[in-house]
Amino acid sequence: MYPDGIGKEKPQDPLPGFDWEMWLGRRAWRPYQRNIAPYYFRWWSNYSSQMGNWGVHYLDVIRWFTGETAPTAVTAIGGNYEVDHDRDIPDTMTTNFEMPSKFQIEFQINEACHARSIDNGEIELRGSQGRLIADQDGYRVVLARPGQFQTWEPAAIAQWTRCSTNLPPPLDDPCSRRYPFN
Repeated sequence: MYPDGIGKEKPQDPLPGFDWEMWLGRRAWRPYQRNIAPYYFRWWSNYSSQMGNWGVHYLDVIRWFTGETAPTAVTAIGGNYEVDHDRDIPDTMTTNFEMPSKFQIEFQINEACHARSIDNGEIELRGSQGRLIADQDGYRVVLARPGQFQTWEPAAIAQWTRCSTNLPPPLDDPCSRRYPFN
């Protein structure tokens, strides 16, 4: 998105064949702008936002992995810091969801940078003994290094992976390769 985002547009007539009234539905009426519909609605709070665009996909997967249902508390912080365009949602935001089991989910919107938040993945589950990093092609497990007063065996991590998620069990050492979803 950086630096120009979705641009700055003035209200105009809708594209031929595009029914703006139907697209608005029950939302408050406003004039059509090219940088709202049909694609750019993701950057407007009244039409979806990035939380509604990406958040629902990622949050569903995390809930499936963990067996959680709905959060007991939600906090968010962010703002418009870098991208100067018409959108009305933050270009930078971190949202934390506390789940009933005290598991926490963090969701970030980083429109002002080109880097991914999670190296080689889209979702990361962190535990005291390792991380599970997943994307649409599969997942991998990364063992944590034992702290000053901790020791554990790789077999314990493999057991943690199988017991903590609904993923298929790894075929071999959980640190050595990615595991495709079958």
